[in-house]
Amino acid sequence: MPHEVWAGTLEQAGHWLDNTLLDFGAAARFRAVSVDDDFAFKESLEQAARCSEALRDDLEQLRQRNRGRVNWMEIEGEKVALSSTPVDLGEIFQRRLFETVPAVALLSATLSTDTEESVSKFSFVRSRLGIFETEAVEELSVPSPFAYEKNCVLYLPKDLPRPGTDAFLDQSAARIAQMAEEIDGGTFVLTTSNAAMRGLSERIRKLLSARLLLVQGERPKEALLSAFRANGAAVLVATASFWEGIDVPGDALRLVVLEKIPFSVPTDPVFEARGLALEEAGKNAFMDLAVPQAALTLKQGFGRLIRRESDVGVVALLDERVHTKGYGKRLLRALPPASVTSDWSDVRGFVQKWAQRR
Repeated sequence: MPHEVWAGTLEQAGHWLDNTLLDFGAAARFRAVSVDDDFAFKESLEQAARCSEALRDDLEQLRQRNRGRVNWMEIEGEKVALSSTPVDLGEIFQRRLFETVPAVALLSATLSTDTEESVSKFSFVRSRLGIFETEAVEELSVPSPFAYEKNCVLYLPKDLPRPGTDAFLDQSAARIAQMAEEIDGGTFVLTTSNAAMRGLSERIRKLLSARLLLVQGERPKEALLSAFRANGAAVLVATASFWEGIDVPGDALRLVVLEKIPFSVPTDPVFEARGLALEEAGKNAFMDLAVPQAALTLKQGFGRLIRRESDVGVVALLDERVHTKGYGKRLLRALPPASVTSDWSDVRGFVQKWAQRR
């Protein structure tokens, strides 16, 4: 939403809404004072007052026409939502954290992107958090305790169509079914959109009719994971929230399929605003924002497989662009040091060796 939209009739409506929320909050607090014998009702009134204050703060952020923020509207059926967020989080982190706390430790398995050989592994996260090169910062990248070279293969097929087509969905579903049949254990299929999730799950269901197929949205998240772990050879097709924070160690998960490179949607308002800010600063929005973000998400998806030292398995990325685009090597450099192949016979040999060791 352009900042200029807050003018005329909309600006007047904003003032009216602000005054209405102010009056509502005051009335709720006044009524809460007089309630002595009904604690639940009193708490509800106080919560309503707090909500009205929060809504006024949100509305003020939208009305300020702050060039450092991006505002957008989402319409889903009859539901309309207005949102606002800072374009650059660095100034906020500087003011509220780094300048007020004597020492700050930032710890995560996905802080480093390592997409450039000549710069710090933490350059992207430093730029996002406003940690400048001139500041006194100690960096430490700790190697993983997992033996990826021995226990994991990264399969990068070159013979699939480019993502975004029906041909890609058809051939990817067939390849996923083949892999799932040959690998003893469960399979995660992580997609980058609801449309891809539905398209692949419909096709896989026909090809693997004897397997338990679980699809995000059909059950609550924990129920899906419980069924997946209990089955031991299920196929779970999911998107967004399953790329991170999911822990399925052991035989229940032996294959993780990443549908394609998880680039941010170009029309996402926050991504678009941050990209424009980078372009205005003379940088490249794709290489300096889209690629590092995709690298972090790829690392998170990859990380679903190896959860303990004894885990073994296969990660497959079905996007041929890692072979044909210049940024492909940058993305792969950010991933754990697994053995890499584009030949399924190599994967088959790896699977047979681990089966013999068991």
